[in-house]
Amino acid sequence: MNLAKKRSLAKQELYQAIAYFIERQQLVVQAMLDLKLDLDAIGKFGAYGWVSSASSIDGKSNLDMFSQELINERQRELFNAIKYAEKMKVPGLGSWRDKSGVEWKYLLHGAGCSLENVLTNEPLDWDCPNLKAFDKFFFYRHLEWRVNAQQDENALKWMKELLGEFDSLRLLVNSLFAELLRDRLIQECPVPMGLVYILKERS
Repeated sequence: MNLAKKRSLAKQELYQAIAYFIERQQLVVQAMLDLKLDLDAIGKFGAYGWVSSASSIDGKSNLDMFSQELINERQRELFNAIKYAEKMKVPGLGSWRDKSGVEWKYLLHGAGCSLENVLTNEPLDWDCPNLKAFDKFFFYRHLEWRVNAQQDENALKWMKELLGEFDSLRLLVNSLFAELLRDRLIQECPVPMGLVYILKERS
């Protein structure tokens, strides 16, 4: 099989791997919901949506910064988000069990949350609020885990074969990722906290 055909098959694998990662991300969403976090507030205000006096380094509440009358709608939304976070007092890190009883370590950060499977070390990460969006770095970490975990010998077969043509998995992923962008199978999606991507459905 020639190199062009292998690249085409590897590109399909990368597309499928992204779709799989987005599916797995729903575990992060469920963990945050189980922790009774406000996903919209975290997506809009980042850590202000979950940090409380119980999880801050100095033990102070972000409510302390509101010393004057709230003058606009955004300030009122921010105040309410901080007030809710202070009420819930969700620890910034801890453990969570999914519906199957599997234990995960969680870490709240910025506009999202990361999970790590206690048994398999599978890493998952997601930033609020778009359920269908993914962060390229978060995806790469998960893909790297899949390649190294070797739980399924046939998984990512063509990507593994192409690794010999590149200096690293990251370079291979970046090359194939650029092709998916060019083919408009991935779409950039700017958000307040940075840049994420949306996977487009194949026609």
